[in-house]
Amino acid sequence: MEREHQSKTRETLLGRLRRDPRDQHAWSEFVEHYGPKIYQWCLAWNMPDADALDVVQNVLMQLARKLPTFEYDPRRSFHAWLKMLTRHALIDYLELLRRQGQGTGDSKIREVFSQQAARDDLECRFEQEARNELLRKAMSDVQERVAARTWQAFHLTAIDELTAVEAAARIPMPIEQIYVARHRVQKLLAEAVALYENS
Repeated sequence: MEREHQSKTRETLLGRLRRDPRDQHAWSEFVEHYGPKIYQWCLAWNMPDADALDVVQNVLMQLARKLPTFEYDPRRSFHAWLKMLTRHALIDYLELLRRQGQGTGDSKIREVFSQQAARDDLECRFEQEARNELLRKAMSDVQERVAARTWQAFHLTAIDELTAVEAAARIPMPIEQIYVARHRVQKLLAEAVALYENS
């Protein structure tokens, strides 16, 4: 229920910004809600504090241009889109510093962006991190929706990589039900991840 309320609030806020891009109250709400998220992502990606604040400002300026024509689709994840936008802004920012011959104050970041291959690898890691985050959310949701033994059968075989025979001995559960439980949970997870990607 809380997630649904937050989604409605977000949808309402985005609608207000689209109708009136000069609505200062709506922008203040937006910045108050999403600014800290953008900042935390930058810190999680090892940006020094001052550079993280610069990236936040860059993202907010991009949003000021994009949101008046942004079509919100409730089936897609605004959160995931915003995180992707932030990631690209961070990469652009570091690339600009590299071209200008400036550092970020963090030698590890300079080393990471010293070669194109390393930059591509970092983008892959960002993508993987985003996928992992969606999977963690999906797993948490699905675990709450299925019986404990069903989840255990899935976890033992898919995560712990036990055979169906080994899992059946631990739970206990007939082997054929182990397969059914694993298949059911995997299907629910795929649906949940798709829902998060599209919401």
